[in-house]
Amino acid sequence: MQMEAPKWEDLIMDCLVNVFGRVGIESLVLDVPFVCKSWYEATLDSRCWRSLVFPDDLLKSRITDGYEDKELFDVGKFIRFVVNRSQKSATVLALPKNCARTELIFVGKQCPSLKYLSLPFDQVAFDRDCIILINIERWKDLESLTLENVFDLKIFVSQVGIHCKNFVALSVLRAKIYYDTTLAITEMLPKLKYLVLSESFLERKNLLMILESCQALVHLDVSYCEGFESDDEEILQLASHIKTFKCQGSRRIRDDELFRDDDDWELDPEVDFDWGLIL
Repeated sequence: MQMEAPKWEDLIMDCLVNVFGRVGIESLVLDVPFVCKSWYEATLDSRCWRSLVFPDDLLKSRITDGYEDKELFDVGKFIRFVVNRSQKSATVLALPKNCARTELIFVGKQCPSLKYLSLPFDQVAFDRDCIILINIERWKDLESLTLENVFDLKIFVSQVGIHCKNFVALSVLRAKIYYDTTLAITEMLPKLKYLVLSESFLERKNLLMILESCQALVHLDVSYCEGFESDDEEILQLASHIKTFKCQGSRRIRDDELFRDDDDWELDPEVDFDWGLIL
């Protein structure tokens, strides 16, 4: 007698939760709960919501497809809904654009177990109080932080160094890495293994300081930076012990470019940060 194949809806709950924790926020909200009752019940388990990687722009995602006027979609309310589903168990959080101050304060309180955090450009670039609002001291387990064009990277690095003793990965795009920031990186982040500074202003002397001081590095990406030449022999020699070292496209900045307006900066289409590097 041929046995009937098991049905998807009959899979044990732990198995369903394990699978649904990997499908992403869009599927957890729009697809999975509507398949059957057991799948819906599985999505109520906080373990499905430990990795909260929001679409970069919610207003351009499937989540807002039902809105004729997407400006009516309440980004903050949706962020709070998703974060609440995690019941303070989230370990990965990548916030979307248009994330208001109130949401930064909210996630700071509701996500105490974070290990990986990515903050939106529109907040960290222009909000002087961002570092105060998110309360990094709450995140003792934080291991990785991704930022872009942050207002004052030195303050972020210092706070992380003080409160996050297991921190190993920092990604900052299109930043200005001056001496004080370099000093903070080399002195406050002794366990740093992964460092991405793509598209940044990084003087040769500061890069040399990083190479000489951060001996635990296994991945260093300083591609398409300005402040040093990609074929600098001393830099290449000092970086020879690093498993993955990227510096393609980097060049020494010309005197007539030193004081150009920030609006002239353009992201290189070849620069692509890989979340898989640190997750």
